[in-house]
Amino acid sequence: MTKKKQVFIDNVTYMESYLIAVELSEMIHHTLGLVLEKHDIEYLSSLLFAHDIKPGLDMQQVNPENKRIVKKLISKMSHMLEVDLKHDPHLFHVLIAHMTTMIYRLKLGITLTNPLLESIKRQYSVLFNIVWYLMNDVEETYGIQLNDHDISFLTIHFQVAIEKKIPMNKILIVCEKALATSELIYNRIKHALPATNMIETISLSDFYQNNLDEVDLIISSVPLAYEKQSVIYVSPLVTESEMMCIKKQYDEMSQSKVILKPKLTRSETKLEKYLTKEFVFLHKMFKTKNQVLDFFSEEAYQRGLVTDEFKQSLYEREAMGETSLYTGVAIPHASSHTLRQSFISIVSLTHKIQWGSNKVQLIIFIGVAEKDINEIKDVFAELYQLVEKRAYVNHLVSITDASDLLMFINENTLV
Repeated sequence: MTKKKQVFIDNVTYMESYLIAVELSEMIHHTLGLVLEKHDIEYLSSLLFAHDIKPGLDMQQVNPENKRIVKKLISKMSHMLEVDLKHDPHLFHVLIAHMTTMIYRLKLGITLTNPLLESIKRQYSVLFNIVWYLMNDVEETYGIQLNDHDISFLTIHFQVAIEKKIPMNKILIVCEKALATSELIYNRIKHALPATNMIETISLSDFYQNNLDEVDLIISSVPLAYEKQSVIYVSPLVTESEMMCIKKQYDEMSQSKVILKPKLTRSETKLEKYLTKEFVFLHKMFKTKNQVLDFFSEEAYQRGLVTDEFKQSLYEREAMGETSLYTGVAIPHASSHTLRQSFISIVSLTHKIQWGSNKVQLIIFIGVAEKDINEIKDVFAELYQLVEKRAYVNHLVSITDASDLLMFINENTLV
């Protein structure tokens, strides 16, 4: 039973139902004073998912301004990701339903807590940050302030729409002959991976007779003489450790197909475009997060890169939620409206400081002005290639020369 729940949580489509369950649990809490535990929410979400219950509103009763804002939001996201989401009626309707209630409750001072926040931020880190940037207009239009939990809800709705545009993964399972063995492996893997995959079994003799160019992942219970791509070998019953290897490679494979990957060329990356030596400050002796934020604000303002509202926006973003990562890096950023020019700045520290729930020694400020907003996808995608690897972060912290730091970043975002 536990494994089935975990599979559901891993399925992004199921997570839409989970988010509805979270909203219902908060409504029950505020109206009846009852507190639903995590397992209650999971059970409620499984019922919603099983009965295909989705959020919806009578569109004739929806505020025209809300419709306009949602259409603009989807259009901007489509342009930034270079994928057409404008003709996805499901996305439009779930965003209308979600944002109508979100705006209403935020005006009343009611906030929601998403138990899956950290998982969403980690698994969909690039999209999460893009959504945050896009929601600036919504915050200003309605006079509300979103937090990380609100952004995570919206991220899932966009992720569901994006995954519809991604080609299905083709997974091939190779067994010697035994039908029973192939069925055991097939069922184990089918139930452990998202449903949006094509999974086929093939005998060892047939394996060498087929064109495998379109196969994304090969899993085999027998040795193969095949060098075109790596093969995951499993036992007939597929152990937990073997399943972990399959999931790890599946995630890496999926990421390589995801729309949110940087489009890199050997001439210039987006990090290289916006990060120059004059914005690299190494081995500073700051002791608090505020000292770092004040330093960024003063440097940017003195260089004429930001407006008077920049510092306030920087602090407001920090108040919204966590901008530090478990790898020891923080990524503060401000509203694009407060930047006159796009730039990236890096500060490394002599000692780690507390930044939210993590201790950090590397701070990377991302500043993307409104005129460059369409490049934010590649900026974050390139950045997360570095900051999600602790070894890379530790190496960046150890560098004492700005030129060496820029060279390391450029070399490791061109892979």
